Amino acid sequence: MITRKQNPVAWAAHLFRLGVDGVVHAFGAVRVSQRLHWTQRAARKEAEEWAREMQLESLIWETVDETAAVAWIDHDTSRAFVVRNILMPHGEPPA
Repeated sequence: MITRKQNPVAWAAHLFRLGVDGVVHAFGAVRVSQRLHWTQRAARKEAEEWAREMQLESLIWETVDETAAVAWIDHDTSRAFVVRNILMPHGEPPA
């Protein structure tokens, strides 16, 4: 069993603009966290702040798995807010 202490993770929020067919454009995210978060909740909060700044309705979150969640805005298929985690490097940071 692998523990969180052995494999610490950090979370980031992403905002994607979707194409008319619902597919993410090749250019990737249009907004990304500038700083990683320790929890999914903190990353979601950042994405929700972006939505408020954009004067959008409340986000509707769907958990994909333990590594990611996606949020949609009711009746808006042009944007997807995504939070996902990444594994931190092993060992101590370089000096």
